[in-house]
Amino acid sequence: MPPSESTNSLRRHRMKPLKRQCVAELLVEAVNGGVKELFINEKRIELEIWVLTATISSFIQQTDRWLSLTRSNNTAIKEMGDFENWMKIMEFDSKSINAAIHNIHQA
Repeated sequence: MPPSESTNSLRRHRMKPLKRQCVAELLVEAVNGGVKELFINEKRIELEIWVLTATISSFIQQTDRWLSLTRSNNTAIKEMGDFENWMKIMEFDSKSINAAIHNIHQA
């Protein structure tokens, strides 16, 4: 016996809430899937920021050490130049004194 029209109408009426529920679940899943992906990407970015911050901090410390060594070298080189200049002055003064003593001795 074929189903009556009222039975079909009743089935359609009962199916509407199920279809609505299914559509609602699909929409929520689609939206939540995007949110979940964004959350995962955010965590990856935060981790990358943390790694980069640590790397930058390490580079800053290394740069500070290099600057300190460079300043020490510059100071040592300057002191060597000062010593060389002092030695030249002392040599000139010694030669001048030697020449004066030699002139006095010959006179």
